[in-house]
This record gives sequence, structure tokens and C-alpha cells, in this order.
Amino acid sequence: MKVLATPTDQTDSLASLLRAALPGTELAVLDGDQIGPNDRSADLLVARYASDADGLLVRRLISQIRSQLLDLPIVLLQPETNADRLAEGLRLGAADVVVQGDDRHLLQVIGRIRKERDLRRERDFWRRRHAIAERRCERLMDSSRDAIAVIAEGIHVYVNDAYAQMLGHARQDLLLSPVTDVVAPQDQDDIKPLLRPLSATAPLGTDRHQLRLTRADGALVTLEVQIQQIDFQDEPALQWVVPDTAVDAAPGTASLAPAMPVAASPEIVEAQQVNLQRMLEQIQHAMDEATDTQRPWLLYYVRVDEFHRLQSDVGIHGAELAMAGAWRFLRRHLIADIPLGRVRDHAFAFLTSQYTAPDARRMA
Repeated sequence: MKVLATPTDQTDSLASLLRAALPGTELAVLDGDQIGPNDRSADLLVARYASDADGLLVRRLISQIRSQLLDLPIVLLQPETNADRLAEGLRLGAADVVVQGDDRHLLQVIGRIRKERDLRRERDFWRRRHAIAERRCERLMDSSRDAIAVIAEGIHVYVNDAYAQMLGHARQDLLLSPVTDVVAPQDQDDIKPLLRPLSATAPLGTDRHQLRLTRADGALVTLEVQIQQIDFQDEPALQWVVPDTAVDAAPGTASLAPAMPVAASPEIVEAQQVNLQRMLEQIQHAMDEATDTQRPWLLYYVRVDEFHRLQSDVGIHGAELAMAGAWRFLRRHLIADIPLGRVRDHAFAFLTSQYTAPDARRMA
């Protein structure tokens, strides 16, 4: 843990307290009134708050933290209990205001801040992972032969090309249109219970409905629609799926044979997962081991060129199969215990400690 502090005559005692209570803590004293590049990695800022001059400095520091979007909580130290200064410090945005010398209170505040920071960073990490998964899912839906629509509160918020073509519409014409525009009037009573506000904590079960849908030319097509609740852009929504539709079939008919699920092999699953966090953990482990043993580790970054062009040429599924093939090629040429992971949509990384730098160049 790295703690940043404003200059004070109590800096040495603060450093001793933190090192005794929190082993491994590093205390750095702020140089001037600006948060520099070396200070941005700090986990906590402790600032003196004993005078109006201190208050001006605190306001300046908090302004910098906000403008630079830093995750840097600030704890203020006041010389004695002062309710007005406590209220003012909290109003400015400090995590807490502590009386200088009340070590127990200070450590409790730091412990709370660390827990909040860890939870915040974990939440941000999973939000990023969720956003990546959503983007990948949407790209897969875009290229799917299944007709797929996502409906929120009775409105189409997403449709893929297969769904739009099935109904004879342009994709953009269906977006934000009411689902009742495409469901035949005689079937609308059946779907009304599905169009009420959804609960994220008590999701609806997956169900199949035989529905008559109205095409752009006015013809009716009878389809079996699989309906299930999903999360879409962090909100509950309904996903409508007509499996592998015969888009070019005559109006009133459709191929409704459900596609048989194909079990993915462990290799394909591994190749399709972007497991950047796992590789970062492996890199950290290698750094620690290199420090302890002085044995060098080498990091390889393998990128598939023109991956997005490949996606546009052969589709998402074809591009993913290509990445699975690339993963198998790498795995075949590596020792089994060499960490190999997919770190981006179009790139892999792996670590070795068995080769010298010239060996690594020949291997690459």
C-alpha cells in the first residue's frame, strides 16, 4: 500500500504507525502542491488540515484528484476536535477527518478505505469484463443465422439482420419500434404479460410461444419464438429467438427445426475466452520469481494481423475458429506448463523462463 502525505512535522510518526500496523506500507511526502506522475499510483492521501492555508491546499489537491480521475481517497488530520472543520472537510470530499494522534481512529478509517477501494476495483473489473462479454455477445448475435431481437418494455432495442430480413424490414426501421407492430393483433393478448416491467431479481423463465408475426408486405408468418429474460446494457430485457430461420422461405412458412447444440472442446473454450486478468497474474508471479531467483522470464505477444478484416470476410464464428486454430498451433509448440492465454480478441500472450533472448527471437 502506498500512502501519500502532505509535509508535516508528524510525518515520521505517521510513517512508523503505518509500517507497524500495515506491513509493507510505503509513505511518500508530497513535493509541493501538485500531484505528480509518481504520486498517481498512491492508494491514499493523508493531508494536514489545521489552518486556512491547509484548507486551500486541500481544495487544490481534491480538485486535481477529480480532474485527473484518480482513485485516491483523502484523509484529513486536524489538531483537535472541531465540528465545523469536520463538516467542511467532508463537504469538500474527504473520506474522513481524524484528530491527529488518535491512531486507533486513523487505522480504522484506513482499513475501511482499503476495503471500499478493493470492492470498488473488483466491481470496476467485473464491469469491464461484463462490457467486453456484452460486445462479444452482440457481435455473435449480429452474425447469427438465428433471428434475434431484444425487447425492453415492449420496444425493440436490438434486432439482428436475420430478424429484420425474416420480417422484410430494414434493420434500422425496426429499432425502437413497438413489438406490437410485428405481432398479429390476435396474438397480442398472449404476449402482454411479457411486456410489463421486468424484475432483475426474479427473472422470467425461458418459454416458447407460437406467434403470428406480420411482415412488411402485410403477410403473416407463423413462428415458434423462444423467449427468455436477459440483461441488456445493464437492464433486464427479453430476448426473442427464432432458431435458424428460413429467411427466404415463402410467407407463412418457416423452418423451425431447432439447431442441435454442439459441445465446445476445452481448447475452443480456452481460445475464445479473453483471460487478460489471469495472464496479468501470471506476469506478476513471473516478476516475483525473477526478483527472487534472478532467472529471466520472457513475455511473448502474438497478434493475428487484420483480424477485423477476417471477421468481416468469414464472420464472427469463422474468425473464432481461426483463433482456436492459432491457439492449438501455439499450444502444440509450447511445453505443457507454459502459461498461454488470450489477452485480446486478436492476440495471445505466453511466458517462458527456459529460453535466452536469442532463443526467444528464433522461436518467434
